[in-house]
Amino acid sequence: MIIIETKINITDEHLLNIKLPEDITVGEYEIAIIINPVTKSTTPHPINKLAGKFKAFKNINSLE
Repeated sequence: MIIIETKINITDEHLLNIKLPEDITVGEYEIAIIINPVTKSTTPHPINKLAGKFKAFKNINSLE
């Protein structure tokens, strides 16, 4: 079994196109597709409250 993790865009026609590594040989395969939408959080993580209060947390920004 080979696991390939990548980000893709799904088109308006509900299609996706994936270029596979060259070491995947031609033939029939069973595949599983897991759809996990990519979202960017706009809510600061509570750890940001510690930024600047402790030297170890000086440069923390949980949104990056």
